[in-house]
Amino acid sequence: MRYAIRYIDEGLDNEQLAHLMAQMPKERADAYRSINHPEGKRENVMAYHLLCDLLKQEAIWNGFPSFRIGEHGKPNLNEYSNIQFNLSHCRGVVASAIHSLPIGIDVERERKLSDALIRKVCSNEELNYLDLAENRNLAFLRLWTRKEAFVKMTGTGIQDDINRLGIPLHDRIFLQSGHDVKIESHLLPSKDGWVTLCYYV
Repeated sequence: MRYAIRYIDEGLDNEQLAHLMAQMPKERADAYRSINHPEGKRENVMAYHLLCDLLKQEAIWNGFPSFRIGEHGKPNLNEYSNIQFNLSHCRGVVASAIHSLPIGIDVERERKLSDALIRKVCSNEELNYLDLAENRNLAFLRLWTRKEAFVKMTGTGIQDDINRLGIPLHDRIFLQSGHDVKIESHLLPSKDGWVTLCYYV
């Protein structure tokens, strides 16, 4: 398993963005061109290039990879059937992970959150955990990234019963559908958010 995060340099101008997109397979470049939000487009392009960097580090890269999107939005590499990957981006930071088994990654940065949202997605145990937290918003984002990384690993996507997922509050290996799964959360270097990985071991 290998993962990386990268903060997006605000100096990345349209010309540099176009240069990065020109290196991609046409289907990826076309998909990113269709994104109307400039920051979203920049984050998607950078997450893709971070994936390329990880593949290079594993000495399995032989060009810019293409991928297909599954039924619930889970991507799979066309060229490397033995490699699983996942991407995430949020407000100027991108993350990518690769593994030989299913993996999910999610990154979030601190922002104002409504109590209604928190109550909707958290179990009673998780709400108690938040009540004890020094920074409730930041603690919630840790829980949220854990849920997101888990459903991205399984490929099921966010469901209405997200408050009943039963994700461990602490980093550890747990059993999921007969498989050992590891979940781990890391505070971002900027200390304003979390990145969580969830993967089969």
